[in-house]
Amino acid sequence: MPTTATSPPTTQPIVECPACGGRGTIYDADIEDSYRTHSFQREAVRGDASTLRCVRCNHHFFHRGDETMAKRSRNNQGTSENGHPMWPCEFGGVSIGDATARVALRIDRSKITVNQADETFVGHRLGVTLQLGRQHDEGQGELFESELEFAGVADCKRIGANSTAISTSLQFSLGDIDVRELAKFAKGQGALVIASVEAIPEGDG
Repeated sequence: MPTTATSPPTTQPIVECPACGGRGTIYDADIEDSYRTHSFQREAVRGDASTLRCVRCNHHFFHRGDETMAKRSRNNQGTSENGHPMWPCEFGGVSIGDATARVALRIDRSKITVNQADETFVGHRLGVTLQLGRQHDEGQGELFESELEFAGVADCKRIGANSTAISTSLQFSLGDIDVRELAKFAKGQGALVIASVEAIPEGDG
């Protein structure tokens, strides 16, 4: 039987919705929507991150401490063990230039929306971990088994979309990575974990 609270707990941190800009406090799913506008319902907890729902606009997003993380996609986006957004993907070819190396990837449209992909990838410098491996159906969820991981900072300029997938590419500086390790991901299947998102500095694009 849900309980009703008349006002938000004063000890709760103030959170801002990345979609509508509304601000408010967090309450758990067994509390009725009594705070209404600009409050956030905690729907799930994974590690130190929570999945929140904005009562005002019904937007779902990840939140950890004082940090609002990349937005969820139709409840189909997963999270890594440390709570970062994670998408299953197919890796394409790896190309090597004079100063950079690039890996292409595709994410199924059932896992991400065009708007979310645009806000996450386009014009951004990303702290990423690429995981080579596969997912197993474990009844109530999917378990990802990683065989190889590659971490680095990559720039992303644009995305492409068709009826089945979102495509993009990640560009790494050759001075920061072992290109032999990156090459192992070519044409493989695995997952993309995003730990940080920031704008590409002017002059670096």
